[in-house]
Amino acid sequence: MNYKPNTMKIPSKLCALIILVGSVAPAFGAPNLNSLAKWKNVNLEGVDYSYPGSILDEVVAESSRYFLLRVDAGASCPSGLMILADKEKKTYREVNPGTCHEFVKPVISDTYLTFYLNKKVTALYPLGER
Repeated sequence: MNYKPNTMKIPSKLCALIILVGSVAPAFGAPNLNSLAKWKNVNLEGVDYSYPGSILDEVVAESSRYFLLRVDAGASCPSGLMILADKEKKTYREVNPGTCHEFVKPVISDTYLTFYLNKKVTALYPLGER
């Protein structure tokens, strides 16, 4: 018995559309994290922190001016270390999400960075001129 695998032909126009959409769709986490190491740390708490970079880091929230980077903190804090970066001023600072729970949810608006856990605010940071 000859087995003939079921092959499906995808029209070339559909392939082109898939490639086009994939290449122009906004990629969440688009900021160049390598350049962040050269930006200025403006931590209010006076903590001397220099962003080292890691393949485990991920952008978890973003607006036109800001992005929030989750830096892996291992088992010590499942939510991770949070870094708020200002794309306009090329500065960054550590922010505390108010919990180490792994399901903390950050939301960035034009005026605030808010962290939620189960719809409850765990931390709130005003954004704007500093």
